Amino acid sequence: MRKALASRLAKPRKRPVRITPRMEPYNKTVDKWLRADLEARCKQRHTARRIGTRLEEEFGVALPYTTVRDFVTARRRAMAEEDGTPAEGYLTRHNAPGADADVDFGSSGSTWPASG
Repeated sequence: MRKALASRLAKPRKRPVRITPRMEPYNKTVDKWLRADLEARCKQRHTARRIGTRLEEEFGVALPYTTVRDFVTARRRAMAEEDGTPAEGYLTRHNAPGADADVDFGSSGSTWPASG
């Protein structure tokens, strides 16, 4: 309670570092596929689902989707940091509480009954 009262801002949560032992034998292979995707067109790149399917076809191993997805996400972020490109594709808005507001008063196609 004292810690909460001492600071306005909450401390960021610590995320545990998790390893994926089932994915470990295929890390280098998937890493090669993701590096090759950097040169490919957007529509030709691997998705996490496609990587899971390809691992099953080529190696006969059926890994859970979440395991593959988490590994692919982490590797793509790490490769973006290595290249010096931003990993995130959005801007964070910093609005002061009570100072900024967004209001939408509707449009011409609103469902409010017309007055008059």
